[in-house]
Amino acid sequence: MRRSRTFARPGGGARTLSACRSYFARNTSASVKSFRSLTFRRRFPARPRRGWASWLANSACFKAVDTAFGRVGTLVCWDQWYPEGARLTALQGAEVLFYPTAIGWHPAEKTEFGAAQYDAWQTIQRSHAIANGVYVAGVNRVGVEHGDILGNRAEGPGLEFWGGSFLADPFGRVIAKASHDAEEILIGEIDLGLIEETRRNWPFLRDRRIDAYGGITSRYLDPATAWPRDGEAK
Repeated sequence: MRRSRTFARPGGGARTLSACRSYFARNTSASVKSFRSLTFRRRFPARPRRGWASWLANSACFKAVDTAFGRVGTLVCWDQWYPEGARLTALQGAEVLFYPTAIGWHPAEKTEFGAAQYDAWQTIQRSHAIANGVYVAGVNRVGVEHGDILGNRAEGPGLEFWGGSFLADPFGRVIAKASHDAEEILIGEIDLGLIEETRRNWPFLRDRRIDAYGGITSRYLDPATAWPRDGEAK
C-alpha cells in the first residue's frame, strides 16, 4: 500500500450480533478505521429462508475519511437500502460512497425474482449517487454458501451471492461492472471534477428544505397530524 500510494477498503469484516463491520486502511500502516453497519439483519437458523430480525448498532457509523485521492465514506451491507446514511455521509464531504456487502439469491427464487432483485439492489445505490452528486461503488461477493460456521451447516440449498459489483457516477450511470459468477478486480475511473459540475447543474443538496424534514427522525408519523383528506377540516 505504501509503495503504490493506495488505500484499501477490505470487505466482509467481523460480524457480531449487533453489526457488520468493515475496515479502512490508508497507505500508512498506522492509519486504520473501522465502520459498522447501522442496521444489521440476522438470519434465524430455525427459519433459514424467511427468518430475519433487525438489530441496530449502538452508535452511528456514517463517517467520511480523507485519502490522498479524495474523501470517501463506507456504509456496510444493509445500509445500502437507506437514503439517510448516504445523505449524512455525503454531507460530510464524501465524494465516493462504498457499499461492501454480501447479498444473493435463494436458488428456489432465482428464476422468478433474480433479475428484479439484482436490479433493485443496483438501482437503490445508483439513486444515492444521483441524489447526492457522488460516485457510488457497490461491492458484492460471488459463490455459494451454506452457512458453514464452526462445522455447523445450515440445511437447504444455501445462498448464491450474485456478485455484479459496479461503479456509478454522479448521474447514476454505471461506468464499470463486474460479472455475477467470477471473482475479479474491477477498475473504474473517477473524475472528481464531475461532482462539482453535476451539483452545479442538479443542485439537490443546495435546494433541500431542511426546515420541512423533521419528521424523518420518527419511526412513524401520526396520521392525525398528516394532511387532511379532501373535504375534511384540519
